[in-house]
Amino acid sequence: MTTRLFAVLTAIVILSATVCIGATSCTNSPTPTPKTSQALLLQVELRKQQIAAPAEECLAQMKSMGMVLDNLKIQRVFIYMDDMPTPEQEKDFEEMGIKFYVDSWIPPMSNHPSGFFIAQMPFDRLIELASKEYVVKLDTAEREDLPRCGLY
Repeated sequence: MTTRLFAVLTAIVILSATVCIGATSCTNSPTPTPKTSQALLLQVELRKQQIAAPAEECLAQMKSMGMVLDNLKIQRVFIYMDDMPTPEQEKDFEEMGIKFYVDSWIPPMSNHPSGFFIAQMPFDRLIELASKEYVVKLDTAEREDLPRCGLY
């Protein structure tokens, strides 16, 4: 019974989020890329639109997603790679204006083949960063994750 209730509540939350995102006039469908999560693409698109045409409903949507709004031009991301960045890759990041926190590096493990670290990047450099061969995956670091307490 508890599992079924959880499944129903989860479906309602997902459906509600989908309806809310689709119902707002401040979102266009972002262009998917193989390395970039849908959540990151959506957040970058919201940033673009909010800078181009500020709207309270977009700000409210961004806040509800857990986005950091102190500087709309900066997106916080998780950058997944097979190994720690080399000095050449670190130079690439700096040239793109990406501030990376190498101390946040989580190495690959048997159940997760890519390592990752936290970075801040100008939102308009997303496609350039995704095109780098050494980048395995990109995801948003702007969301609230709560403990699941074994409910997954």
